[in-house]
Amino acid sequence: MTFGEHLEKLRKANHMTQEEMGEKFGICASTLSNYERGVHQPDLEFIDKVAEYFHVSIDYMFGRTSFNSPIDQLNVLLSDSITVGDFLNIVLEYDHSHLELLLSYINYLSSGYVPSITVNSDGKQKKS
Repeated sequence: MTFGEHLEKLRKANHMTQEEMGEKFGICASTLSNYERGVHQPDLEFIDKVAEYFHVSIDYMFGRTSFNSPIDQLNVLLSDSITVGDFLNIVLEYDHSHLELLLSYINYLSSGYVPSITVNSDGKQKKS
């Protein structure tokens, strides 16, 4: 997708008209229309404001990544010491076969399986 297509997609996903968005960012609706259609390119200040407002990266705006979640979610802690960004960096170092195993496991967990844990008479946990 182009910058303009991403811009239009974000605007529509947030139920904004070109007039409303233009007013929010201090530009005319016709200027915004030109950005969305790729007739003109906005300046960096506008691009930065839009990315910040919609909580996406500038890379997403230009189609360099499909990651459109708020960029600050990369700093969310998954455990006491690992953030989402740390986890992604670990995963990106995996070779293809390990990635396939990880994806299979994620699909397995996503299927709704929740292991039940029982305790044996000797006090040891047993997963079923």
